[in-house]
Amino acid sequence: MDFPELVIKKRAEKGLTVRELEEKIALEQDVQVSKTLINFLEKGKRQATYEVAYAIARALDIDVAQALRATYKSRCIHNKAREAALVRDFLKTRESEEVSIDRILGRKEQL
Repeated sequence: MDFPELVIKKRAEKGLTVRELEEKIALEQDVQVSKTLINFLEKGKRQATYEVAYAIARALDIDVAQALRATYKSRCIHNKAREAALVRDFLKTRESEEVSIDRILGRKEQL
């Protein structure tokens, strides 16, 4: 499932409007995600950064690794090595053990 589908599905399951999701992220996360950006992400008109994907995943109780993997897959069309480095660096800033780089990139990918 791609990132827009994940967001649409989980937001609907939780009964949240785009505005309510924007407010939830603002209250719970250290990231500002506008309702316009959420709309664009859901429609596939923009790609999420790893930070935004992480914040949305946390707000909607989406498996973080699943959300980051979907984001990685959509972003690495042009430069896989660059995207692998970006996601690895993002995870280091989060110092999170809940998500492994192997779950996002796949075990066969090279860093």
